[in-house]
Amino acid sequence: MAGLSGGRWPRDFAPRLFLGVDPVGYWWFELVVRLTPYFLIKMAPLFEGISDMKGKALLGYTLYGIIVTVFFLYLLLPSAILERSIESFAAEQYGIVVHASAAGLTVPPGMRMERCRVSLPGRPDIMIVVQDVVVRAKLGRLLGGRLSALFHCRTYGGTLEGSAALNRRFTLTGPMDARVSASGVDLAQATWLVKLLERRVEGTLKGVVEVERITPVLTEGEGKLDMVLERGSIYMLEPFMGFERLDYDKIEIKADLVESDLTVRNITLEGPDIMGTFNGKISLHSHIPSSRMAFKGSVSLPAMGVSLPLTVGGTLADPRVRVGRS
Repeated sequence: MAGLSGGRWPRDFAPRLFLGVDPVGYWWFELVVRLTPYFLIKMAPLFEGISDMKGKALLGYTLYGIIVTVFFLYLLLPSAILERSIESFAAEQYGIVVHASAAGLTVPPGMRMERCRVSLPGRPDIMIVVQDVVVRAKLGRLLGGRLSALFHCRTYGGTLEGSAALNRRFTLTGPMDARVSASGVDLAQATWLVKLLERRVEGTLKGVVEVERITPVLTEGEGKLDMVLERGSIYMLEPFMGFERLDYDKIEIKADLVESDLTVRNITLEGPDIMGTFNGKISLHSHIPSSRMAFKGSVSLPAMGVSLPLTVGGTLADPRVRVGRS
C-alpha cells in the first residue's frame, strides 16, 4: 500500500495494521473503535447541565463502563480472525507464507503467537518454525508516522529478539531497518537450513545482525553481521582433505552487507583437527544456494604440522576449493 505525502496515515491504516485484510477483522475494528465515539457523542446530551455529585458519578460510571467494554473487546478478539488476518496481510504485502496459531492481542499493545511457521521470501517450501513470538509496537515512532516494533521469540532451543522499523513514513511496505540478536539457537534442529544450504550444519548460534534499508530480496540496503557458531559440524557433499565432515569448536564470522554483496571481513575456524582463517565476498542470489563466493585464506592441520593456502570459489551449493594461491 502506497504511503501518503500529506503527512498522515492512510484512512484504513489501523485495521490493516492490527487486523490485516480479513473482512471479519474489519467488522471487529468497526465495532470496537468506530462505535465507541459514536455512543459517546449520542450520550453527551444526557449529561448536559449536570452539576451535582450524583450526576457526575453517573457520568463517570458510564464512561468507565464504555472503556472497560472496549478493553475487553480488544483482548477477546477471536483468535481465528487474528490468525487469518496475519496470514493474508503477510502474503499480500510481503509475499511470505505464514501459518499462525493461538494468536492474541496483548497489553501493552502488541500481539502474541504460538506454534508459528514462516517461509523465507520467495521460498514457500522452506518454513521456519517458531515456538512462540511476541511483537509490541513502538507507540512513539508509530505516532510519528513510522511503523516500528520490538519482538522476542523462542525457536530451536534458543531466542531471537530485536527491533524492526519501516524506513519510510506513512506506509506499510518498503525497505526496513532491523536489528536481530540470536542466542543459543541449535542449528541441528533447524531442518529448513538443510534445504537452504543443501548440506547439514550443526552447532549453537549466537550473535547480532543489523541492517538498514533492507528488502526481502536482498537487492538493496546495507548492514553488518557478527556471528559465532560453537561446538558443531559442517557436513561435506564431497570429502575435503580426507574429511567427510568438519568438526569445529568455534567459528567466528564478521561481515558487511552492501546491497547484494556480503563482504566477509574475517572467518576464524577453530577445531580439534583443523584451524583456519578466511576473508572474501559472497554475491547474494535470490536463490541462496546459487550465491557466488570468492574467498582466500589458509588452513592448518596441527596434528600434521601443515599449513596450506586455500582459495574457495563457485557457489554455496557447489563450492570449488583449490590448494595454493590463485
